[in-house]
Amino acid sequence: MQNITFRILLLSLLLGGISSPIWSQEAKDILGRWKDEANPEKKIEMYEQNGRFFGRAIEQTAQEGIQVFQDLLWDAPSKTFRGFIKDPAGNGRFAITISWSGRNAFQFKVKRMVFTKSFRFVRIAQ
Repeated sequence: MQNITFRILLLSLLLGGISSPIWSQEAKDILGRWKDEANPEKKIEMYEQNGRFFGRAIEQTAQEGIQVFQDLLWDAPSKTFRGFIKDPAGNGRFAITISWSGRNAFQFKVKRMVFTKSFRFVRIAQ
């Protein structure tokens, strides 16, 4: 009887470990350099300042240094960032939500009225 109980317990632990993620994303995991998966020439560097997160364009001569992601705040329960994105062409500022889509990738959604657009960024190896 003890042998069966031990096997059931061991099997439960193994299955529970497999079904839960091996990694857990935190706010500071977004720091670093990223590129747009669909347009790899679009690169950003995410940084933290006064408890908020920002992203500036890098390696793009026309937009170099422009702060694209603004005032991102981490929501730990939902594991998402909420903030704003600035159109590099200067055509406005839009609310966004950033969520993880893998260990080294995030997706952000821009919503304007009834339209929603998603973009996926992947970490640039350093």
